[in-house]
Amino acid sequence: MQAIEDGGEDVTVTVIELNEAVGFAIGDDGVGIPEDDRDQVFELGYSTTEDGTGFELAIIREIVQAHGWEVSVTDSEDGGVRFEFETQRYSCSLDISRRCHSRVDVRRMSHF
Repeated sequence: MQAIEDGGEDVTVTVIELNEAVGFAIGDDGVGIPEDDRDQVFELGYSTTEDGTGFELAIIREIVQAHGWEVSVTDSEDGGVRFEFETQRYSCSLDISRRCHSRVDVRRMSHF
């Protein structure tokens, strides 16, 4: 919603699968988030507008962390903002089998 408010009605939002990590990214072609603000955007109460609550991204971070995932913010390829959600963590045991087990299987998640 913020992308539409800041960038106008012609903002395009894209969801892609991450190639470099297991997860997905949501990006837009809006105005983006300045690099100096990126460390703060997930803090409760942080807003760039006078009437903003600063709850949205803080709530998203809490949900992401509750699932054992990670979220980060960067530039999208289209010039706006991109939120990357890393949804699987691998831990390799040191036993002879050397099997890696994932904690979260995003394909089985039905609430997205």
